[in-house]
Amino acid sequence: MQAESAMKAARRGMSETEREQLREDLARTQVQLDRALNTIRELEASAQSQEALGGTIEAQYRTVLMELETARDENCALKAKIRRQYKQIELLTRESLKLQGTPVVE
Repeated sequence: MQAESAMKAARRGMSETEREQLREDLARTQVQLDRALNTIRELEASAQSQEALGGTIEAQYRTVLMELETARDENCALKAKIRRQYKQIELLTRESLKLQGTPVVE
């Protein structure tokens, strides 16, 4: 009987030791989980910030692209205007030379 009681007491003691070990493991695991959750929150906040920044940069890029297109169109229009003015100057020069009696070389 005493041997049985001693064995039961030993088992209870081991159970208590095992429970204490499990509690410690659980506490360590909880700390690790809390750290992981904090890291995830920080990463999510960083991702949101980067998304917002990316959206801003994309909007600025589109604006600059439209401005560049407008500048190209204006440049093309100005070049055409300059060509027309050169032709007009050439025609006026020829007319002027004809009026002065100077031979026109073509």
